[in-house]
Amino acid sequence: MRARDAGEMEQPQDHGALADDENEPRRALTRDIMLLSRRWRVLLDQSLKASGQTQARWRTLNTLEGLGEQVTQRDLAAAMGIEEPGLVRLLDSLEQADLVKRRVSEHDRRANAIEIRPAGRVALEAGNRAAAELLDQLFAGADEDDIRIASRLMRGVLERLDAQKAAH
Repeated sequence: MRARDAGEMEQPQDHGALADDENEPRRALTRDIMLLSRRWRVLLDQSLKASGQTQARWRTLNTLEGLGEQVTQRDLAAAMGIEEPGLVRLLDSLEQADLVKRRVSEHDRRANAIEIRPAGRVALEAGNRAAAELLDQLFAGADEDDIRIASRLMRGVLERLDAQKAAH
């Protein structure tokens, strides 16, 4: 350690800068995720419209299919991360288009179970094809191992977000 010359001032240490540097890759990744999410939705909307679908309809049908049989409105809303009143309006629209049917749940007569109708399956498949084509374009040339690593990272972050939400 050297002695300071007369008149030389000690530079203050910025402990916050260290924390900022340590968090920069996380902040950059977070910004990228937000941009990717917005841009994905715009391109997906365009692709789905070409197949006669909307993102809200396709996402609902896709989530419903992934949840399996005897799905209640409450379970579907939770899986989609939306409030039940918003889902009810969406289900009204899907039911009017004969894409889904609500009926009293076999397990709980106070709840509605939702099933995908044949026309809903056709709409779901058209949306799946549009989304798959877009994904093929976006991930062309990407390394499958990198995709798996990124997916694992995102699932871990989502699980921690869900745990924090449940704790509050």
